[in-house]
Amino acid sequence: MPIQISIRAETAALQGKAAALGGLKEAAGELAAAVIAERAAELAPVDTGELRGSIRPQRLGEGWAVVASAPHAGYVEYGTSKMAAQPYLRPAAQGVDGESIAQAALARIGF
Repeated sequence: MPIQISIRAETAALQGKAAALGGLKEAAGELAAAVIAERAAELAPVDTGELRGSIRPQRLGEGWAVVASAPHAGYVEYGTSKMAAQPYLRPAAQGVDGESIAQAALARIGF
């Protein structure tokens, strides 16, 4: 026995959502960078707060990056011969959950 399904929808609303999908890739990249930057700031060791305050998402060509611009940012992340590493960027990036980024991106455009 064949099954028939009828779907009724407001085409104007669907057209708007379909147009918003074009920006989904961009929104997901921006959101991922923002989430990573926020997490990295939480993980960064704090002495004066300069390192934590320098962490931010940044547009990089057609993509996004997370930048820590404090002069000592690299020394803290990777360590030196006199100081152990205290990674904050790499663990932040590794801890990003792709599903939550996708959900946040969809919510941003109204899905």
